[in-house]
Amino acid sequence: MITGLSRRLLGMVLDTLGWWRLVDLALSPEDVPRGCPWPDQVLAAMLRVGVADVQEAAYAGSTTSGIRCAKRAGARIVAGVLTGGHTRDRLREAGATHFITRITEFPALLAGAGADEPAAGSLRAETSGAVGRPGTGAPASDVAESGLAAGTARGPGRPAPPQASASQVTRQVP
Repeated sequence: MITGLSRRLLGMVLDTLGWWRLVDLALSPEDVPRGCPWPDQVLAAMLRVGVADVQEAAYAGSTTSGIRCAKRAGARIVAGVLTGGHTRDRLREAGATHFITRITEFPALLAGAGADEPAAGSLRAETSGAVGRPGTGAPASDVAESGLAAGTARGPGRPAPPQASASQVTRQVP
């Protein structure tokens, strides 16, 4: 998971909600040279989980700066989450390739089912098999961003909880 929250505040949120077990990696802007909209956070997350090709990454976020960050990092799927403060049009202009109404729809988008309309010029086939290798059902690993222990494994990959709709989640697509 990546976020614009400070390392200290993100740690407090994850501690209070007991979500550390739900994330493999947590990165804040303090963990990289430049925050969003620069690609540093998404690229750092990809490097830390061993993504071999940036096109194997998918991102969901509700801000234009987060969408730009993921696009600049080369993520194949960049989903705009419509429960945030930015409109579909603003997220599309920033580079969203797909749209979801809440973060709980992200796994279905990655699996190629239940996705909202792709953005103009985006192919629906791009989402097939996104949870693993197409047709194999192989699992993907979640990436989370926090500031307390960036890069520290927090347990097996699990989808973000529904309350994380304001969070930005990066998921490796093997």
